[in-house]
Amino acid sequence: ADIDTTLGTLVATNNTSGNIFVQETSGLIIGGTGVRTLAGNGNINVDVVTGALDVSSVISANGSGNVTLTSTGTVTQTGVITATTLTLQGAGGTFTLNGANNAITTLDANNSALTALAFQDNTGFDVAGINVTGNATLSSTGTVTQSAVIAAAGLELLGAGGTFTLNTQNNAITTLAGNTGTVLFQDNTGFAIGTVNTAGLTATVAATLTSTG
Repeated sequence: ADIDTTLGTLVATNNTSGNIFVQETSGLIIGGTGVRTLAGNGNINVDVVTGALDVSSVISANGSGNVTLTSTGTVTQTGVITATTLTLQGAGGTFTLNGANNAITTLDANNSALTALAFQDNTGFDVAGINVTGNATLSSTGTVTQSAVIAAAGLELLGAGGTFTLNTQNNAITTLAGNTGTVLFQDNTGFAIGTVNTAGLTATVAATLTSTG
């Protein structure tokens, strides 16, 4: 299904193996039973050209389906996002997606320079890149890994007992903070342990910080 809309609230379900593509010309609320694919491996793309995107109900891509959210405004949530890969894009967009326990495999926020990002998934996930001009907050009680660089002014790591293995890439941040279980982190440009919402870095199990800067 490919839908161009000028409405306030969207409910969309695809019962077959196809995709759902939605482009909204102003603000949009995901409501009701949400936006879902119920069969096959279809993808879901929600593009809000102007205004805010409020994920008040689920966005769920069946099987190995992916979800892409595009906005240059503010994106918030109370509904869970389920997908194999969640892509967040839109120059200057602010994505606050820590209001529910999402269930994804890969987070990709590296396609345009966002303003800020907050994301939670207690099942753990891989970061396929983050590019924000402000702060990024990652929250998980599971294991978070990375396959691409995290670039942010501030990086906050949260989640009781979580394991953040973020030392396989040369990240580029200014300030690191958090309160979690285990942190492995690398940034050869150098960085400070400071305040990013959370003051300082607390790792209840272990912390290994690497830098040539």
